[in-house]
Amino acid sequence: MEGFAFCQSHCIDKVLNKFNHLNIKEANIPYVVSFKLTKNSGRSIAQIEYASTISSLIYVMHCNRPDIAFTLCKLSRSTSNPSKDQWKEITKVLGYLKKTMNLGLFYNNLLLYLKVILMIVG
Repeated sequence: MEGFAFCQSHCIDKVLNKFNHLNIKEANIPYVVSFKLTKNSGRSIAQIEYASTISSLIYVMHCNRPDIAFTLCKLSRSTSNPSKDQWKEITKVLGYLKKTMNLGLFYNNLLLYLKVILMIVG
């Protein structure tokens, strides 16, 4: 099949190395839908690092990993006051990226896609 593949495993690798101290274990899915994140009523845990992690993951998502968008939307709500539960979920997302690092986007007709975008933007 002819086309263009966009995989940014090097970017994901940088993010994983940056947060390696979190003892990231591989995960099959980025988020368990049945898990309910609740508002943290206690002290926030490493709020600045949590925000930095969310920011790094959003960059990865925008580059070519839309599969983590829903999870990041949920987790970014806790940026100002993260709890242990939110940190556990962040490490699951990182573990999912670790396991699926070589996934990317594939466009089988990139030129047609770009022409359509140019027509829309116009």
